[in-house]
Amino acid sequence: MNIPLRAIRRATLDDLPALIPLWQLEQLPVLELEKRFKEFQVAEGEDGSLIGVVGVQVQGLEARLHSEVFSPFEYADALRGKFWERIRVMGENQGWVRVWTQLHAEAWRGCGFDPAPLEQLAKLPDSFGHSGNGTWYVVQLKEERVGSPSLDAEFQMLKMSYQAENDQLMKRARKLRLLAMGFAAAVTVWVLIWGYKLFQNRDAWMRR
Repeated sequence: MNIPLRAIRRATLDDLPALIPLWQLEQLPVLELEKRFKEFQVAEGEDGSLIGVVGVQVQGLEARLHSEVFSPFEYADALRGKFWERIRVMGENQGWVRVWTQLHAEAWRGCGFDPAPLEQLAKLPDSFGHSGNGTWYVVQLKEERVGSPSLDAEFQMLKMSYQAENDQLMKRARKLRLLAMGFAAAVTVWVLIWGYKLFQNRDAWMRR
C-alpha cells in the first residue's frame, strides 16, 4: 500500500490539538494521555496531518507499546511496520532489553511480538500493568547482563559521584574564600598600620 507518509517522529506540544481527537476516536483516556504526550510517536502525512500514533512508555531498560490510533484505519498495518522500524532503532540506541505490548493486531506479531512466557512475565515492570491482566506480547531486543546494576542503581551511583564531586568543589571554594578574606584582612591591617605611622610622623614629613 502506498502510504502518504512524510515522517515518523516524536510528538510535540504543537501536536496536542490533533492528538486529542484521535484519542477520542478510540475512546482512550484523553486527560491521562494528554499529560504523557511526549511518550507518543506520530506518523505525519504528506499534508501535515497525523495519520497514526503509538505510545511508547519506557521504564528503565524496558518499553511498552500502547494506545495506538490510525486514521484512516486502512493504513494501520503498514504504519505499524513503519512505527516498529523506528521504535526498534530507538531501543537499540537506548539499550532496551525488551519491548512489551498488549496491542493484539496481527501486524505486531509479524514484527516479532510473541506471547510472553511465564519466566519473562516475572520481569514485567509494575508500571506497565499486571501480568495476569490479559495477554502480554514481548520482543527481546538483547540479552540481559547477569549481575549488572539496574538503571536506577546506576543513576544513584552517578548521583552519589556527582554529589561527592560537588562537595569537594564546595570545600575548595570555602578554602579559597577564607584565604581571600585572610588576605584582605592582612592588607587592611597593613594599611591601617602604615596610616597610623604616617599620622604620627605627619609633622616631621611636613617640616621636610
